[in-house]
Amino acid sequence: MPSVLVVDDSSDTRMIARLILETEGYSIAEASDGEEALAILVSGRIPDVILLDLRMPRVDGFEVLETMAANPALADVPVVVFTAHLEMADDERLIDGEARWLLLKPFQPDELVRFVERAVVRST
Repeated sequence: MPSVLVVDDSSDTRMIARLILETEGYSIAEASDGEEALAILVSGRIPDVILLDLRMPRVDGFEVLETMAANPALADVPVVVFTAHLEMADDERLIDGEARWLLLKPFQPDELVRFVERAVVRST
């Protein structure tokens, strides 16, 4: 069963993503911000895919991406960035990674599943 780490400061968004993805057979872990996500990742619990919000308190999604890129064990983990802020889609920091997809919020359940499926295929 593929695993997904859902990183978002909104508990509602995490819950919705978890319910959708668990229904599709994914194993889900959650983090409420980038600091919590990085703690999970450096502990060795590396998921098949990360679903990552960009705007979060303490450590934002861009910092998570930069930290992952600098760590060989994390650099190739596929990331689906999801954000409600369309202006962030053009940020050059998102373009650096080849294993990244951008999903805009609000998303439809089938969109979320499709993006995660693509990322899982990339991780195998």
